[in-house]
Parts: sequence; structure tokens; C-alpha cells
Amino acid sequence: MRSLLLAFLCICMSVSFAFAGESSSSRSEFWDVQHYDFDLSLDIDDGIVKLSWDDFPQNRGFQWYKVMYSTTISDPVYPDQNAVYVGSRRSDTSHKIALKSDNKHYFRICAITMDDDYIKNRYCGKVQSVETDIDDTYDKEEKKEKNYTQRYKDIEYYDYDFKVEVDEKWYANVKWNTYLSVDGFQYYKLLYSTKYANPSYPEISAKHVGDDLYETGKSFKIDTSKEHHYFRLCSIVDEGYWVTARYCSTTKKFTLDDEDERYEDKDDNYEEKQENDEDTNISSDLKDRIDSRLEDFIESLEEKGYSDEDMVKVIDDIIGKLDRYKKIDKYARIASYMQEVLEDYKEDYEDELDIFDDIFGEY
Repeated sequence: MRSLLLAFLCICMSVSFAFAGESSSSRSEFWDVQHYDFDLSLDIDDGIVKLSWDDFPQNRGFQWYKVMYSTTISDPVYPDQNAVYVGSRRSDTSHKIALKSDNKHYFRICAITMDDDYIKNRYCGKVQSVETDIDDTYDKEEKKEKNYTQRYKDIEYYDYDFKVEVDEKWYANVKWNTYLSVDGFQYYKLLYSTKYANPSYPEISAKHVGDDLYETGKSFKIDTSKEHHYFRLCSIVDEGYWVTARYCSTTKKFTLDDEDERYEDKDDNYEEKQENDEDTNISSDLKDRIDSRLEDFIESLEEKGYSDEDMVKVIDDIIGKLDRYKKIDKYARIASYMQEVLEDYKEDYEDELDIFDDIFGEY
């Protein structure tokens, strides 16, 4: 198993590096830096500096925020220097950085835009600097002694007007209407379990992860070999200093019963379904490990600024490369599961691209 996961990581790296090289060669040139007042503020506490800035205006082709930080370059600018943080939403207006040396520190916010001619522009604020002594720096060992570890707070209930309907094709159509109105939102975690009646994150892996605060739904096929199905929506919120809050809905339950015609359909194909399950079943622990690796990989691509179209291409290439492992008996089930999860990710990004078809289809 470990060898397959290592092989998978090699596949991911080779595909993403190759794709990145292709993208960079055809990348639009940046125009000169245009100055913009982000009203950047710095707040230093216990070796951590929190940067906060005003959001960039709408309707100006916003693509990403790039947070620039250096202790050696007094005028850092993207892409001459690498960004320490990339924000893909206009609402991503804060970030924390650990100050690991007593030095002078330079900070700058840039917004990257793209115009109708696919020309990328840079809007950058003034560089702000602070000078620290050893007492202001972040000491990893000291924090360890103080037990500064990631901590999840107790779950708080939040009313998302959360609804679940299962259609005739066994797809769960999950919808919610109210977005979270607190600062620090990071992700939605849509939880689905056939085992746990009150699922919670990170105790179980999420079926779907979304970073769009205004997302309002998701559909996926349920496991018809199970009788009970539990659904829950949680928002993950960064409260700073290694503290994560969880705002979760009540759990919705769906049960297959003898009165349901769909349940009778399942019975008609039960033996065939059982055989398929035996061929594709892998342990839940192994699924969790694979889910975690894939989620980390997808998030790393998003942080590098890959567009939805780029993400579809990269994921599709990886799915194809995993076919070779399906021909090896001891890896076949694991490779199939990886492809299944990647197909879900691919579908998410394809759904985002469909908005263009919807818009132009009206004309």
C-alpha cells in the first residue's frame, strides 16, 4: 500500500510539474506594477504577525491575492519573488505569519487580475516593515512546551436550513440556504456516513470540501448496499493561534425500507452488488488515508493558482495514469478507489466551468 501511495505522489508531481511548465511557457506577461491602497495592518502577538487588508473591488478581473514576505528584499513583488500565501477569493483578507528570526521583516499585498485580453495585471500596496528582537520571534520549541497544538473546539450548532433528498437514481441532493456569517471561514465539510449516526469532522473524512462561502448544494450517489445514511454540514473556521471552530448542522438521516420501490430494485440486484463490493471494498482506515492525501494534493494545486480548467486537465491526466495500477491485482482496488475520488473532484471543477455554458446559452 505504501508503495502505491508513493507511486501516486510521484504521478501527481510529474503531472503537475509538467503542466506547470506548459502553463508558464504560455503565461501572459505582467504589466508594470500598479499601486493600490489595501490599508494593510500588522498585529504582532507571541511571535505571530496577523496581516489584515481591505478587499479588492469587484468587476476588475480579480484572480488572486499574493501575500509577499521577506527578511532580505525590501521591495518584494510577485512573480519576482514567491508568495507565502495565495487567496483565491476577494474575501480572503487576512493571513498569519510566524516570525522565526530577529530581523527586519517586509510585507506587501498584491492583487493579480486578468483583463479581457488575458493580460495579467499587478495591483500592489505599499511595503510595510517591522523590526523584531528575539523576544518577538516565534520559538517552535517554546510553543511545544506550552502545548500550542492544533485544537478543535466543541461543535456549535448552526442553522443552514440543511435539506437532503434522495432521487430515483440514488443521488443525494444536499442543499443549504444560509451561509456562515462569522469571520475566519475556511471550508465547508459535507459529511456522509452509513455507520455513524452523528458524524463530525475531523473524526471522519468529508465527502465534499468546498471553500466557496456562497456554495449552496452538492449531489452524489449514495451506497445502496447500506440501510441507514447520515448527512451533516460543517463549516471550519480559523480562530487563530491553532484554534479551529466547527459550526455544524443537525444530522439528516435517510433510511432504505421495504416500502421503497428503490429498495426492491436493490434487492433484485443484490447478489451482483455483493460481488462488486467484494471486488472494490477496501478498509475505511485506508480510504481515510487516501482521502487525506488526495485532499492535500488538490489544495496544493489550488494554492498555486490553478484555474478550474487547469484542475480538470491535471486530475484527468492522473486518473489515466492510475489505469496501469488497476492491472496489478494487489493494487487494483486501491487504484479504482483513487480514481473514484478523483472523478468526484473533477466533477466539482467541471460544474464550475458549466456556468459559461449557462451564460452564453441564453444568447
